[in-house]
Amino acid sequence: MIDDVERRLKDGQTVGCHLELMVQNAQEWELDKESLIGIAGGLLTAGVSTSATLLHSVVFFAAAFPKHQRKFHEELDQVVGANRSPILEDTKYLPSLNAFISEVRSINAKKI
Repeated sequence: MIDDVERRLKDGQTVGCHLELMVQNAQEWELDKESLIGIAGGLLTAGVSTSATLLHSVVFFAAAFPKHQRKFHEELDQVVGANRSPILEDTKYLPSLNAFISEVRSINAKKI
């Protein structure tokens, strides 16, 4: 992963992630490759755990509120249709689903 980031930076293909920032500043911040790998692993682990918790809660609350679940499904069908998977750009056209996910995030944050 670190090698990929270094290669992308060398080729001028940045995506603006935290790991790029760390690789760019590794010498100044006195981070060797082993440290970078450890930090990258920590970031991935934290992201996976957070995403899994949110996904679990979204499924739980959607199942608990089937009327709202149908509304979200209809919204997805209108915006995305049946012939493709949703993409990030679709989110701005899914206000009900976005509000639901924001509310679930809020509920999860209060549990912590």
